[in-house]
Amino acid sequence: MKYEHIMLDVPEVDYMEVQESVKDWQLGKRVAVEYVGLSLWDVFTVLPVGCSLVLLLPSLVLVGVGVFASVNANDWSILLRYAFYAATIIALILTLLYLVFVAGSGSRWWQMDWNREDFTWKTKTSLARIPFSKIEKLVIRVEREENLAGEHYALLDLHSDEKPRALFRTRSRTQSASEAAVVLANAGRRLAEAIGVPLSFEGTGKLSAEKVFAKARTDLQIAEKYRELGNRVRGLMSLCEYKGLHDEAELHRAEASHHYMQALKLNPADAQAILHLGELSDDPTIRETAMEAAQKANPHSQAPLLEKARQLFFSDQFQEAIDLYTQLLRDEPSVDAYEGRSGVYEYLERYEDAVADLTKVIELDPSEFNYTHRGDVLFAWAKEAERDDLLPKALADYEQAIEASPDDEPYQTTRCQILSKMGHTDQALGGLDQVIHDYPNEFHPYTVRGEIHLEQHSVDAAIDDFTVAIGLLKKENPGGDSDAKDYFDTALAYAYKFRAEAYRLNNRNSDADADERRFQELYGQR
Repeated sequence: MKYEHIMLDVPEVDYMEVQESVKDWQLGKRVAVEYVGLSLWDVFTVLPVGCSLVLLLPSLVLVGVGVFASVNANDWSILLRYAFYAATIIALILTLLYLVFVAGSGSRWWQMDWNREDFTWKTKTSLARIPFSKIEKLVIRVEREENLAGEHYALLDLHSDEKPRALFRTRSRTQSASEAAVVLANAGRRLAEAIGVPLSFEGTGKLSAEKVFAKARTDLQIAEKYRELGNRVRGLMSLCEYKGLHDEAELHRAEASHHYMQALKLNPADAQAILHLGELSDDPTIRETAMEAAQKANPHSQAPLLEKARQLFFSDQFQEAIDLYTQLLRDEPSVDAYEGRSGVYEYLERYEDAVADLTKVIELDPSEFNYTHRGDVLFAWAKEAERDDLLPKALADYEQAIEASPDDEPYQTTRCQILSKMGHTDQALGGLDQVIHDYPNEFHPYTVRGEIHLEQHSVDAAIDDFTVAIGLLKKENPGGDSDAKDYFDTALAYAYKFRAEAYRLNNRNSDADADERRFQELYGQR
């Protein structure tokens, strides 16, 4: 069986805080649905096997009677008839049990909604409406399930002159009773304040209302969760835009906008939420208005000035962007300001300054992404200035990132590139062999290995690798009008260029000429 519970418009109930035994979470509308349904596994395994065990004895008796009758009459067709009768009876009973179960399951479906005046419950057969004026109190109730795991679940009940009704239900996968209750504490508090009724708590054991509400999130924390959800959806929107999936991008844009609006309802001074709302628009006027509104809403926030510095960079006002980032860092050192200024330095090929800023970033946030960013700048600096002494530092950064994310293909591939530049060719090729074994459908490891083979004058091996890379790039290229197409076209162009060099070394001049034409065609479209 699968237990589904869809919670909407309650951001404090999310996968980031409690491991819920739920099918899905969605946010955005005031609806909750709870039901038990059958999965395909139940239909074809659990239910038939269970019922078959129950029906095994009468079925064996029926078949036994058929055997006895067949022996006495010396006619084995009688056994076949009895076996057919037994199978038919079992099938009919299974069908009946399935229909009864589905009907019972469906009767547990319910939907709850609310407006400014009342709560409404719907099921397949009934409709109930309770005005706010008749609500006496809300109660958070925690109960322990009678199972081996000792799981707890919490319910938010509404008490009126009618029977109590469960509004929300959440289930904790641990044995912590407080974990299940804290999730609903915020929803209960917000609803109780909106309706104007008291909120009480019924716990188990040592769990008390004071402990539960002490752990509950504040409105500012809930607003931050909304903003985090908006950021995640905005990332999906950007990914869809990159791939040219414009319809999906618009859906994500609307969802992200909703999350940021909810954050601003709870915290009107959230400058980042205001800025992110503006960033959802392609209109520069709206972005500028959002920047001004964010600065007005929270004059002490760095977010508007960080956005202004980014805009200065995008408009090629590099020194002005550096000066503004420097001013922000003088007032309050932050990851965003150091990272922004390092990006300007990197673009201007001021690698030493960029590395210094990224070192500060790592001190504040030692994530694997920041290590790889500094590793990339060190690697670029080493190649540009022909400074081999920087390569071990770049390698160390990538190995630090790989330790945190050992299954990341780009990290592994770039590490092999650095090893090759350090002269450890065999180690680099061995590493790339393993990466290609683990990720056979990724083009980048083939391209990098092909370049190393080309440098080692292993021409046939280089041609083979570039040919595989070209095939994968053609397959993965989304086409259409998208940033992803530009990226794949550029990668494809250089794969043709490198293969042309290998063909030339192999005296296959006509093939080399054809690849060079393809390179010019693709590169000219950029």
